[in-house]
Amino acid sequence: MKPGHLPLTRAIELWTEAPRRVFGLPAVELAHGSDADLVLLDPTGEWVVDPAVFHSLGRNTPFAGAGVTGRVLATWVAGRLAHTDATFQTRLPVTAGSSE
Repeated sequence: MKPGHLPLTRAIELWTEAPRRVFGLPAVELAHGSDADLVLLDPTGEWVVDPAVFHSLGRNTPFAGAGVTGRVLATWVAGRLAHTDATFQTRLPVTAGSSE
């Protein structure tokens, strides 16, 4: 996510709204009672692409070994934490009746 390549607002639109339009999926909103599908992104996070640690079975990429900027730290699907990066520490809120 280095400046000069693609504005962050355009990247977000390409990752979210564009696929929704192409596949005819309903619009979403971040509101109380809605399913939370969220991605926490560190636009300055640097990392090296390593297909061996991909979560999918597909390992082919022209970017293997390349250093890139922009790192997904966590992903929530339907309000549930689905992925966290090994470098990201989460602290879930304490609920009534639980101990810390």
